[in-house]
Amino acid sequence: KVSAISGGRNQTVLGGYNRAFNVKRSSGSSIKPLLDYATGFDLFKWTANTKVDDSAYNYPNTKTSVNDWIISIKGIL
Repeated sequence: KVSAISGGRNQTVLGGYNRAFNVKRSSGSSIKPLLDYATGFDLFKWTANTKVDDSAYNYPNTKTSVNDWIISIKGIL
């Protein structure tokens, strides 16, 4: 559940569309870059030049690994 969607203040747009009140569906995939990349910039100190390894992640001391949904490995991105 999305708790908040922000926008401009004190703006009147004739015939405008207020996404915070008028949208009847969730933000869906459009929010993924914000959630993923913002976390990387904040927690891992990524920059626009940071390279990321696309290989599977193996959890330490387990046999569990995580891949992307089509199990394609592109290497360093």
